[in-house]
Amino acid sequence: MAAHWRRQHGNLTRLMINGTGAVATGCALAIILAAKFIEGAWIIVLVIPCVLALLKVIRHHYDTIDRLLREDGPIAFRGLRRPIVVIPIERCDRLAEKALRYGLLVSQDVTAIHLTRLEGPDVKEHEGRLLRQWRDEVERPARKAGLNPPKLVISPSPYRSFIGRLLKHISEMEKQRPGCPIAVVIPELVKEHWWDYLLHSSRPRQLRTALLRHGGPNLVVVMVPWAREEPHPKK
Repeated sequence: MAAHWRRQHGNLTRLMINGTGAVATGCALAIILAAKFIEGAWIIVLVIPCVLALLKVIRHHYDTIDRLLREDGPIAFRGLRRPIVVIPIERCDRLAEKALRYGLLVSQDVTAIHLTRLEGPDVKEHEGRLLRQWRDEVERPARKAGLNPPKLVISPSPYRSFIGRLLKHISEMEKQRPGCPIAVVIPELVKEHWWDYLLHSSRPRQLRTALLRHGGPNLVVVMVPWAREEPHPKK
């Protein structure tokens, strides 16, 4: 408080009162430390500087973030580009449907990426079935609605490394179209009960964390939740 009133020029009385209290407190602390140092007061000598140093580091962190976020002048709206939308899907279902509908609201350049975990002879059969379903249930309705049909990329994921494989696809897109923003739309099942957290995967949240950490400055992550009671949109 003495330091506070010292900065507030013109209030000498309060400065003297708080300064006297600070001196008295310091003297009492010095006496206690001298008398009880070996009995445990030495802990205070270590703890207080550490706490003060920690508070100073925290304050420096907040000041740094505040300085980086502040920017004077008008917002720059020139040079804006429509993003590429990337949607990781497991299969053609209502989760994927809601994500695709949202993706087409954002951009006409939408790519769905299916990371297959299958290996061996079952891969071809699975890919053929998914491609036929995609053609009938996604591409044809999109063309009928006058929209650019979303593309489907089927990518094998060795060792079930879904996150690493998706990051590789995003990196390839950035190389093909440098500077273009990429929006990753992740469909997620809303967990309404405690047992849902045990029975359903937490991969969407893990994927979101990995993308935000490694995706780069041009990447945006959008979570599209789907709940059981949502009405099905009319065809």
